[in-house]
Amino acid sequence: MKAKHALALMLPVAMLASTLATAQDQTPPVATPLPAGEDLHQMPAGAGTDMSQFCAHLRVPMRYYPGHARDLRIEGSTTLECALDANDRIQTCWIVSETPPHEEFGLAGLQVACRLLSVRAPAAWTPFHVDGDMRPHVRAPLDFRLNESH
Repeated sequence: MKAKHALALMLPVAMLASTLATAQDQTPPVATPLPAGEDLHQMPAGAGTDMSQFCAHLRVPMRYYPGHARDLRIEGSTTLECALDANDRIQTCWIVSETPPHEEFGLAGLQVACRLLSVRAPAAWTPFHVDGDMRPHVRAPLDFRLNESH
């Protein structure tokens, strides 16, 4: 039996993601606040993922919930940090955290971000700057939860 599943996204993304979730027979997402006191001014490690290249190679339709985790009924979360271009659109993203590890929730989060490439960052996203990068950055905590009704 195929389980219904849902994502919990940041509030500004919730309306767009709700539309996407409904199209995939998922329940609408719920806002997840950023952890209090987190230092947002450090550059994430690594070069990051060029989202235009990453998204160009994805199959359609995308499945946001990692298959292995869904089959084993594992819930998880990830936090992405994304740099915005001059038009306030997502350009580069980093997987800052992923729980539990090795279940591909970070990769699933990047796939969710692909749906936002053509969308200007909502005013509710609070951009911040990091040392060594002139682009504004935003953080997106994403929770992946299984719907117990099916």
